[in-house]
Amino acid sequence: CLHFAVRDTGIGIPAQALERIFRSFEQVDASTTRRYGGSGLGLAISRRLCELMGGKMWVESEEGVGSTFHFTVELKVEPDTALPHRRSPQPLLAGKRLLVVDEDASSRELILRTARRWGMLAQEATWPDAHRRLRAGDRFDVAVVDLKATSGDSRVAELGVPVVGLGPLGYLHDGETRRFAGWLTRPVRTSQLFEALSTTLPAEAAAGPARAARTPVGTPVSDPPAGSLRVLVAEDHPVNQRVAVLLLEKLGHRADVVADGTEVIQALERFRYDLVLMDMQMPEMDGLEASRVINRRWPDERPRIVAVTANAIAGDREECLAAGMDDYLSKPFSLDELAETLARCPRPGVPHP
Repeated sequence: CLHFAVRDTGIGIPAQALERIFRSFEQVDASTTRRYGGSGLGLAISRRLCELMGGKMWVESEEGVGSTFHFTVELKVEPDTALPHRRSPQPLLAGKRLLVVDEDASSRELILRTARRWGMLAQEATWPDAHRRLRAGDRFDVAVVDLKATSGDSRVAELGVPVVGLGPLGYLHDGETRRFAGWLTRPVRTSQLFEALSTTLPAEAAAGPARAARTPVGTPVSDPPAGSLRVLVAEDHPVNQRVAVLLLEKLGHRADVVADGTEVIQALERFRYDLVLMDMQMPEMDGLEASRVINRRWPDERPRIVAVTANAIAGDREECLAAGMDDYLSKPFSLDELAETLARCPRPGVPHP
């Protein structure tokens, strides 16, 4: 039996809400402009999983101090599996020189520790120091570079080595990823790191043409076919973001991701989107208010707005339409339901009605 404790130093949870947060679709703050997002399902699902595994989950919290979530699970002791990334050292990676540029200390330490366990000669550097060292003649086989560390610097291609980009989920679908040979999203998983490094190394360093021929993890797909939609996904929950993006990609459409209504407006100031999948409940500015702002600022040329909500209660649809939204999807939605909704959106080049 293993006992885990996850502690934070946040705002804490009121005593009367400690048990309620484990119920489905329940949150401490249920307003549509709540500061902290989520669907109200994560803790309910987690507790149920713990119970199915012979354990339990509970929380201790003090307002203004923080919270500690506890869970226990009963697990069998298994021999190490044959998964490639579990082996140490790694024949494909052993002896290869890795440069890690990452401002996040815990992420950087994970990458360095894992790579060294695989037998790599891994070193860390700041973004300016990386350029200085490479100009001075230091040689590396591959580099992992955090986008935040580069601060928009366009000199990534000047490193002279294959570069695996590291950033948040939304950047995976941004045109900026074309500058990288591979891609990692936070939080970094060991299996993804192994795949990214082993497929990004040059052919002569990757132990054979079969390995070298594989597509690097996260490499952007070719330009989408004519008539595909440029979609903005407005959703504050990372899992829901990923599901929406995957479904859109399966239907042949491009997608960018933002986490609240304010970011929706900022995105529309930079790019022209065909459609916005607008979650109703988001922090700072909710979907209803964001839709009103869009209609005021772009009354004639604006994207089609599809409301997305988990509430699915009487009056929701009417409230969305009154705020200037064009359509409505209830969570969780299927691929077919999404396809039907997108089919009602004018194709690129066709004026919005």
